[in-house]
Amino acid sequence: MRIVLLLLFFLFTTMAHCEVVNIELYNGPITSHGTGTVIGNGYILTNKHVVEDNKIAYVIESDTVKVPFRVVYKDKDYDIALLRGDTTRYKPFSIGTPSKGIARAEGWFDGQYHYSEGWYEVKGDIIEYQGNVYNGQSGGALVDRDGRLIGLIVNLVYDGNTCYFLNAEMLPIQLVMDRVKSHMK
Repeated sequence: MRIVLLLLFFLFTTMAHCEVVNIELYNGPITSHGTGTVIGNGYILTNKHVVEDNKIAYVIESDTVKVPFRVVYKDKDYDIALLRGDTTRYKPFSIGTPSKGIARAEGWFDGQYHYSEGWYEVKGDIIEYQGNVYNGQSGGALVDRDGRLIGLIVNLVYDGNTCYFLNAEMLPIQLVMDRVKSHMK
């Protein structure tokens, strides 16, 4: 068992790191946060509940560098939002196909990058993920063992006792891409 866990750790820590970015939004005096998943060609995916009614979202690169991105599409039925801006400094994910197995959830929580490994399985239009996912990772990536994007974090199931979520629902990336492709120019 230890050999298997060490092998999984090695696989995940040595894969090429693609980008999930820290997003900040300003709603009057209130600042909200979330995660964005870079898909390239000037686009970042996140959740509609992260951007709400904002027209601009900021990718936080440091305490002093905040890069504006326009919100170009929101889908309330699937909780998807598409941002457009300069993504040349970020490495986009390649797209994979989810089925079931071990995967990694990536995102931002409390100003820091976090990830966790867990078990996932596709059930219809939803991917069920069993692993730690933190509040703030909405819009983050579910990544397979080869570093390919297979899902987008949309719904967290909270157990009420911890600062993280033990389960999450995610959208298969093909469903997300089908919803946003007509808005990508």
